Amino acid sequence: MAKNNYLHMKLRESREEIARLKEELEASELASLERERETAGKAAEQIEREQEAARTERARVLEQLEVAEADREQVANQLREAEERQQQERERHQTRTRLLVAGSLVLAGLVVALVSGAFSGDPEVVVVPTTVPATTLATNMPTTTVAPSSTISTMTTIAPSTSEPTEPTEP
Repeated sequence: MAKNNYLHMKLRESREEIARLKEELEASELASLERERETAGKAAEQIEREQEAARTERARVLEQLEVAEADREQVANQLREAEERQQQERERHQTRTRLLVAGSLVLAGLVVALVSGAFSGDPEVVVVPTTVPATTLATNMPTTTVAPSSTISTMTTIAPSTSEPTEPTEP
């Protein structure tokens, strides 16, 4: 019997140990569930904070995108204006160049005509309008007045001569 009592006592101790372990297991499970709920709550809060941060970041990026688009449009407008100014400047430069070339050609033609006239031996002919008073001509240059011809009615032709200057006569 003592052996039976001993076995009953061991059985009771084992049952108590099993009950205690079950209680600890249940307490552990409850604590684990509580931690999971807290973690889930924290995770949900964390997820919500991250979503809010993502929305804020998205709004910031969209604002920067709008600003960048406005800057791009402004730069495109400035580029178009600069290209237009450059084209206008190019056209003005081309016009100035054409005028300079034309003027240079006229001047070169005049120089060639004067030089060829100086070396040809023919007397130089200067045409002066008759409305210009004769006193405006240089007095140290010998001049001769020729009566106007029928083809030139408003001009007086003056040709250089070697004689002393004389007063022009009225036609």
